[in-house]
Amino acid sequence: MLRLIACQRILIAAAVLSIFLLAACVSETQPRTVQVSTTENPTAAEWIKLEPDASLFQYNDTIYVADVSWVDDLELTRGDPVTKVLRQHTDEDSFQNGDANRLEKGTPIHETEERGDILIVVTSKGDIRFLQLVEG
Repeated sequence: MLRLIACQRILIAAAVLSIFLLAACVSETQPRTVQVSTTENPTAAEWIKLEPDASLFQYNDTIYVADVSWVDDLELTRGDPVTKVLRQHTDEDSFQNGDANRLEKGTPIHETEERGDILIVVTSKGDIRFLQLVEG
C-alpha cells in the first residue's frame, strides 16, 4: 500500500512538473507592431527655432545654413553659378526657393566642385559657405 501511495505521488509530481514545463515553453502570440517613420528635411521655421541667428537660403526645395565650422574648414573650389538670392525674406514660415533671411537680393550662389551639399555665396565681405540641411 505504501508503495502504491509513493508511486501515485511520484506520478502526480511528474505530471505537475510536465504541465509546468509545457506551460513555460508555450509562448503567447503577440500582436505584431510595425513602426513606420518618415524623415523630412528641416524647414526654415524649424531651423530658426533652434538657431535664431542662423543665416538661411533655400534652393531646390532644400534649406542651406551658413556658419558651420567644419564646412568653413574644408578646402573647396567655387564652381559655376547656380542661382542668386531672389528675395530677402524674414517670414521663415513661407520660405520658397530663392529666399534668404540675411543675404541681399541678387547675391550670387555658386556650386562647389568638390561637394554637392555645399554652396558658396559670393558677398562683398567674402565668400560664405552654406551647408544643405538634410535629415537622415
